[in-house]
Amino acid sequence: MDKTVTIKVHNVSKTFGQGDDKVHALKNVSLEVYRGELVMIVGPSGCGKTTLLSVIAGTLHFDSGTIRVLDSELEQLDKAQLTEFRAHNIGFIFQLFHLIPTLTTVENSAIPLIIQGKTREDAFKEAEVMLEKVGLGDKYDKLPKQLSGGQQQRVAMARAIVHNPPIVICDEPTSALDFETGIKVMDILKHIAQTHNRSVIVVTHDHRIFKYADRVVEMDDGTILEVRHNHTDEPHQTS
Repeated sequence: MDKTVTIKVHNVSKTFGQGDDKVHALKNVSLEVYRGELVMIVGPSGCGKTTLLSVIAGTLHFDSGTIRVLDSELEQLDKAQLTEFRAHNIGFIFQLFHLIPTLTTVENSAIPLIIQGKTREDAFKEAEVMLEKVGLGDKYDKLPKQLSGGQQQRVAMARAIVHNPPIVICDEPTSALDFETGIKVMDILKHIAQTHNRSVIVVTHDHRIFKYADRVVEMDDGTILEVRHNHTDEPHQTS
């Protein structure tokens, strides 16, 4: 694994609400993520996993601390700059797929390329290549409702990586899938990290897939309790 740091979270805090309703979702959280690794963020519901994922992705503002993703300090980017940064550098895979129901498989997969300004013809060609790689080469013209849950998730994966983002962020990517399909999805995500040298971050409750992680980040009550390297299973301090 490349030890180049792609994400550096330092002393980040985030609260929601005010007064008696104030919730400390993140409390001085620090974490580094490396190129070419698959990191899983785990812990009970409400512990801050999705909040951490969201501030790393730049879809949620944080109150204090710093987050550096690639060469950008997120707190220094305005809304338009954050949108542009995400479009070129981050791929998103969601629990419920978020495919557009009126678009075909290839049209859904091509969306990030079209956002980047590529012609529909070029975007569709690249999307077809990516769909072939995730095992959907015979489903180009299918609508989401004509696909199984596992196939829809693979379309979502194709959409997330078609523009070759260095960072892929996944929120519960296997929770809506059966075990066999979930394993296939994780095989693809692991391949993306190892073969294409990308940073893949997965938030999950699914204990069945923990073995795919290079490191497991355990959270509770807005803090990181420990970071375990899967090959040694020994705790490592966060930076």
